[in-house]
Order: sequence, then structure tokens, then C-alpha cells
Amino acid sequence: MKKLSFVDRVTPIEYLKDLSEELKVDLYVKREDYTGIEISGNKIRKLEYSLAEAKEKNADAIITTGGPQSNHCRITAAICRKLDLDCHIIHSESGQEEGNYFFTEFLGAKRHFVKDEDFDTTLKKLIKELKIEGKTPYFIPTGASNAIGSLGYLDVYREILRQEQNLKLKFDKIIVTVGSGGTTAGLVAGSLLEDNKSIIAYSIWQEKDAIKEIIEEILKDMEIKFTEDELNNHLEIREAFGQGYSVSTKDEISFIEDFARKTGIILDPTYTGKAMKGLVEDIKSGEMKDEKILFIHTGGIFGWRQDQRDLLKED
Repeated sequence: MKKLSFVDRVTPIEYLKDLSEELKVDLYVKREDYTGIEISGNKIRKLEYSLAEAKEKNADAIITTGGPQSNHCRITAAICRKLDLDCHIIHSESGQEEGNYFFTEFLGAKRHFVKDEDFDTTLKKLIKELKIEGKTPYFIPTGASNAIGSLGYLDVYREILRQEQNLKLKFDKIIVTVGSGGTTAGLVAGSLLEDNKSIIAYSIWQEKDAIKEIIEEILKDMEIKFTEDELNNHLEIREAFGQGYSVSTKDEISFIEDFARKTGIILDPTYTGKAMKGLVEDIKSGEMKDEKILFIHTGGIFGWRQDQRDLLKED
């Protein structure tokens, strides 16, 4: 499958020396927050494939969906501007006019608000209306998390293998946050096809059985062959959504602040902050001692909201 080329670099891997000594592990971070296109994080990897398929189908109107502070929606809007494509975003709720929500419209995307139960009807209606206007629409699911989009993180897995050779080390585990499932599915595909690394995914949205089913379906659509036992040996899902998707606690925000001051790396409160907090707590409980661990920093800095920043001000 061909892809567009928006990521023109190998994203670096950083060793967190002080934190590693404190936790008694070797903790590394792959800086997928450095992928480019307006600080796009992991989403750009998947959109390189999704939008290549859209171009092959001569689409000139992209439709996608996500929450108000969706990194995916903002990045889709940015790339649509570069490719001169119309961009339509279907939201189930509005948000504060800041961060991703602000920049999505700032970049020219057209917003459509709809109740969750009316999503399918709204999507079909929008596609019909665009066709009447003479447009050729192309739909990208939440997070570009389907077989096409997940090829982007099969690429990343193979990139990590090359980096291991250059760094002269081998990671025991790859840690990632999981929301809609596509990034994790791509990494698991790499593990199944290549060298059998253990993937631990911290879910910030759905219970682990539900997200596992989604990942299984994506892998099947990618035509990756596996048994249930093989999948269980390659993938472990842990729940880290706390009080809910995109809902932050003071403890979570304080952890992100402490992590930033120890490492100089800023996590986001919806995805990477919750996943890293879960990982650190698990290491402190006695897991993964003396192992080499690679955490995938999937970006999300524009996802910060004022209410989350305000938690730092509380006594």
C-alpha cells in the first residue's frame, strides 16, 4: 500500500537516566510527538496511509470524527489544507475554544454536531449532500484506527527494530496508550510479524475486553494471521482511564508536572499522562525490574484544557 510522506525523519529515542535509576529499570521514550505537521504525534503516521487511499480514490472531501479535543481531528484538518481537500468533522459535543478544538476550526474544518445515536444517519446524510455538490467524499474513522491507518504503526515497529541495531540494545517491552486501537494494532502486527516483543497498552477510554476486540478486528482486516494464544502472548491491555476519557484528577496532573520537571518531557492529560502514570505505578509495585522498556510518546500537547491546568492551582 502506498502512503503519502509527511514524516521526513526517524523520531528519536531518549534514555531517561535519572528516572531509570530511581525505578531500577532502563526506561526509554520514543518521541513520536516529534513527527511534524503542527506537532502531530502518532496520528500523522496513520493519516499518511488513509489520505493516500483517499487520493487514489480521487476524494476531494474528507470526513472524520472525534471528541472536541481530538488530536486526530486537528491534524486531519491541517493535512487537508496542505492537500487542498475539504475537511468535515463530526463531533458529538462542543468544547472549549482552545487547544485542538480551536485549531481544528482555525484550519478551516467544517464542524457538524450530532448525538451519538444519530452518528450513522448524519454521516450518510453528509456523504449524500457532498455527492450532490459534485464532491467525492472519503470517511476516516476515529483516530484513523482501521486496517489502512494501522499500517503506519507497523512501519514504526520496523523503525524501532532499526534503531535497536543502531543503539545496540533490545527492548523487552513496548508501552503505548490505547484509545481507538489503531496505533496498538500496528505495533502488535509488527510484533507478530517480526520479533515477538511484548506490547503493553494502557487503555484511557474503554475497558480492556472491548478494546481487545477492536484490535483483533483491525489485525484481521490487516490480514495478520494469529491465534488467540499468540495474541495474548504479544499484547496485554491494562486500564488507565481513571475517572473517564479526557477527565483529569489533581493527582494525574501533578504526576505529569513532576514527570516534566524530572525529564523535560511534557505529556498530555488525556493519553500519555495516564499511560505513563500507570506504567510508573506498575514498575513501583515490583514489575519489569531490570528490563529495557520503550514508551511511545504519542503527542497531544494541544489537548491541554484550562480546567486541567487549573488543577495545578488547587491546594
